[in-house]
Amino acid sequence: MSNQHSKAENMALNWKQHQASVRVYEFQTDRRYLAIAERVGSPSSTVTLFDLSRGLPAMWTGQMEIMDPHAGPATGRLSALMSTTPAPLGDVLRVLGADGTGSIIAHRSVEDFLEKVQDPKTRARIPVQGLIDIEQKRLSAAGLDSIRNLLDPDAINALKLCPDASFRAYAHYADKGPKREDRLQAAASYPLLAEFMVNRISVRRAIDARKPIGPLLQQAFGGISKGTLKRVAGLQWPSRGLSAERVMHALSTIPPDWVPTDRENWEAFCDVAASVGSTLTDTTGNSPQTLYAGCQGKWVDYRARLARATSDTRPPEGSTEEDLAYINANVDHKALEKASSIKAEGMIDAMVDRLDKLAPHLTKDDVRDWLVRLYAPPADQGSLVTACRNVADTLRVFSEKVTIPVAAYKSEKTDAMMSAAIDEAAMKASSSILFEGQSAVNILSTSRHVHSQMPTLLEAGPDLLAELENEEERNEQERLAEQSLLLQQLGVACQAEWAPITEVTQAPNGMYIVPLCATSLLKEEGKRLSHCVGGYTSACKSRGHHIVSVRDSGGNSLSTAEIAPIQAGSTELKVIQHRAKSNGRPGALSDGAFNWWKTQVSVAAIPLNYEGVQEYLSNLGQSISFVRKVCGYDWQDQESLKRALYPWGRYVPKKYRSMNIDRFADTPEVMKVVRTLHPGYDRMMRRRAEEEAEMERPAMSM
Repeated sequence: MSNQHSKAENMALNWKQHQASVRVYEFQTDRRYLAIAERVGSPSSTVTLFDLSRGLPAMWTGQMEIMDPHAGPATGRLSALMSTTPAPLGDVLRVLGADGTGSIIAHRSVEDFLEKVQDPKTRARIPVQGLIDIEQKRLSAAGLDSIRNLLDPDAINALKLCPDASFRAYAHYADKGPKREDRLQAAASYPLLAEFMVNRISVRRAIDARKPIGPLLQQAFGGISKGTLKRVAGLQWPSRGLSAERVMHALSTIPPDWVPTDRENWEAFCDVAASVGSTLTDTTGNSPQTLYAGCQGKWVDYRARLARATSDTRPPEGSTEEDLAYINANVDHKALEKASSIKAEGMIDAMVDRLDKLAPHLTKDDVRDWLVRLYAPPADQGSLVTACRNVADTLRVFSEKVTIPVAAYKSEKTDAMMSAAIDEAAMKASSSILFEGQSAVNILSTSRHVHSQMPTLLEAGPDLLAELENEEERNEQERLAEQSLLLQQLGVACQAEWAPITEVTQAPNGMYIVPLCATSLLKEEGKRLSHCVGGYTSACKSRGHHIVSVRDSGGNSLSTAEIAPIQAGSTELKVIQHRAKSNGRPGALSDGAFNWWKTQVSVAAIPLNYEGVQEYLSNLGQSISFVRKVCGYDWQDQESLKRALYPWGRYVPKKYRSMNIDRFADTPEVMKVVRTLHPGYDRMMRRRAEEEAEMERPAMSM
């Protein structure tokens, strides 16, 4: 008991110390200001600044160093921050916590605190919502209430569920004229649509004229059913960051009786709509009805099924058959299978605590992590969105390793070259081959398994005996490239295939941010972290994306980030994804280093390699990309094709598995790519048929 009491005291002390990293400063120059600083003591402190001297408080956000918790942000630097565009009202409402879920700053504070708790068991027992409530009260008393008091409470209440709320809509609902009551009543009837109804002229005029708005809303959202619209009326739950248009579109794709009737299922529905409903419909072409197969409106259960489908279920690294036999004998898998995710986590803790005879190479944390991935994987929106994006990566690799080279082989061209049209046709064909008619659960499960086998799939195709002849030379080149990267000597010397986004940089916590600029480095990174970055060569070479690896001083990879093409004149980086081993969340060290690097880039402390990137891309526009560069092997050699296709047998539907190369090439899906790659293919085949018929005609027929 005393030990538990001591742990609780230490945790409370750590929480108090952490709270000092989120400070509220009120000060006055020619105007009255309130500044909220997060991560005080970190080089990447975030400051949210309010001007309280206005009728409506203007808000800005930015990054700066605040190393002394008592000093406050420097006025001069805040003045520079105010030269940027003020934040929209939606951001102000999120800081205030207007939707009832708590200030976004309170949420970030608790998330930062959880990152500091290394022990997963301890972290799982922390009352997260309770800490958010404590932070909300502290921030409200320190200044958020004074900001809220400057705003019209009815107008804020009307817009509280609108993530894209604008000051224009606020003025509409705050107006004290004769239309005020009707406008507020309309917003109360459809809280999710409060912003939309202001921007839609026909709806806004109907409200002011006291006319029915139901038919106008049905028309505005593509004929959404009357039954669905009726169920949305009065709904008071936040849409998890989705705009009104996206929510209503998602609702229009499901039967009215699938519309959630409680908050828990509503939140799960929004998470599914933001991931499967948005990304997979575009990526696969499958309808929402097909993707949602088996859901039946039970969105919490369905989201949990999606999470399990995306989770890496491989046993702990290094475990043997004897290890697994011991673990399985002492773990009640049937009970865990039946339990909810929340209950399963507690059961897992208890079961793992009893594993006192684990082999030295395994830890209880390893086992717990595996069981959590099996029975209680994270079902948050971000994880589902990442998993859906990974499906596009799966299609990209299948397209480049299978569909395009088979189509080139069928086309009989000896100099097959790539184009955007060929790439698009191949992606559509690959989606049809792999995923047509499949549910999201099946698609995500297949994609997850593909990612776990990515090194094997990427290496299939080349003649390995021929490759081995140059293995020593290639390994030496890769070693020199790695060494050059870590020594910040990226360039011709390390045989980079494309331009790095920045130089190698060491963060204050000792971690390195290492741009990866060669196919071999991407493949090695994918092997190290068991994810799909090895298949991103095309995105980097042809589309201007950038991959950076976060590494420790020993060169060990901790996490990998993908960054969208950089824009001239901008220092803001658009991060597409940042993932650790097996597509998991990055740890505190790698996440802190990466966030610091982003911040330093944004303030131009770390220069972006604009000139190098632009020079590479301009040269790229003058070069021709051949199919062999895309697939990485000799597609004209049938044996190489067989080697490339073989490992995909377990992932394609049964009808394709018994096909040889020629039969597969004759399928309608592949033939569409053939005709795009070789527009004259049908004419060539007709001419050949005519010539063959002519050859068979009797020479001396009467």
